[in-house]
Amino acid sequence: MPKPLSAVACNLDPDVLGASFPLLAEARVEAIEWSFDTLFNVKEIPDWFKELLAAFSHGQRLIGHGVFFSLFSGKWLPGQEEWLKQLKKTAAEYRFDHVTEHFGFMTGQDFHHGAPLNIPYTPTTLSIGRDRLQRIQDAAQCAVGLENLAFSYSPQEVRQHGQFLEELLEPVNGFIILDLHNLYCQLHNFTIPF
Repeated sequence: MPKPLSAVACNLDPDVLGASFPLLAEARVEAIEWSFDTLFNVKEIPDWFKELLAAFSHGQRLIGHGVFFSLFSGKWLPGQEEWLKQLKKTAAEYRFDHVTEHFGFMTGQDFHHGAPLNIPYTPTTLSIGRDRLQRIQDAAQCAVGLENLAFSYSPQEVRQHGQFLEELLEPVNGFIILDLHNLYCQLHNFTIPF
């Protein structure tokens, strides 16, 4: 197994950049995770940021993380089609080692004001999720994965979460980005020992 790389999330956010710059200056960052879709509507990306992305892309150390795709929306939406077009364009400019997306759904841009709803573990949602992951993989031309979230409403859902993710990712040979905070929240919320 290859040695894990030290990586930081790096986006055009003053707080994130303020924390990242000293590490980048000391050459302590081996890879960066970029939430690429947060810039889809930004008219002008600074040249220095483009150069940073290009450097990590050329070194095969650029990780793409999507936020706004809405993997499980039951109805195929124009916004999802546009998101995939933007991803394809972005992936042609910057080569991603892999791309991840959140396990969930939302159709609004300001997810901070929405209710976190659980995903029903049914054959229909499994089919929708598999279709969307395949579309992401086709657009990005790289490996795809999902980040686990803390959206379960019962201990039974928590226990089924891993199996559902495995079935969801199997057709694209995908992987899970294990968010330990979200895992801890699930265990704590339902008093599940670990």
